[in-house]
Amino acid sequence: MSDQTVFGTDGSGAEPGPEREAPATAAAPAADAPRDDMTRLLGQIVSLMGQSPAHRHIFISDLEWLVLPPLTKRQVRIWRRRTERGVAPMVYASWAMVTEEVEKRLLQGQNRLRPNEWDGGSIPWLIDLVAPYGGGDAALNELVDQTFGGKAIKALVPTPGGGFAVRQIQPRSATQEKK
Repeated sequence: MSDQTVFGTDGSGAEPGPEREAPATAAAPAADAPRDDMTRLLGQIVSLMGQSPAHRHIFISDLEWLVLPPLTKRQVRIWRRRTERGVAPMVYASWAMVTEEVEKRLLQGQNRLRPNEWDGGSIPWLIDLVAPYGGGDAALNELVDQTFGGKAIKALVPTPGGGFAVRQIQPRSATQEKK
């Protein structure tokens, strides 16, 4: 046996194969910036969820339907704040543009959407908001004003009795006109 390191199933009887020539030109690995960016964002979202009492017990498998579809469809927003340790995520929000059929399910408290239902319609719904350090209301106001152009969005919010209620989040211009 030669000086080469060989990995066999049990370490015995493993012999290196014949030497091969390297390809004439080895392809350089392509930059994977979009995937790296998605991975970084997913890490920030999971970090926020881990700090949120309402989210810290979510199963990893729930990320597949709750986080990945809006992340890949770019229907998420993360607000960050500069801290003494750098820039840190503070608030995460995801939304869906649903059909009337999907909205009926949401109104019944069924917020688990199929991937094609996240952008299948024109009715805006806030699906998730994670704000373990506060700032959720300010983030929602900014989301409605900037992302939805002042169009109200709906959200399911927990009630003190343990159920859910629909909250209509109005643009700031509409709430300021009422005052």
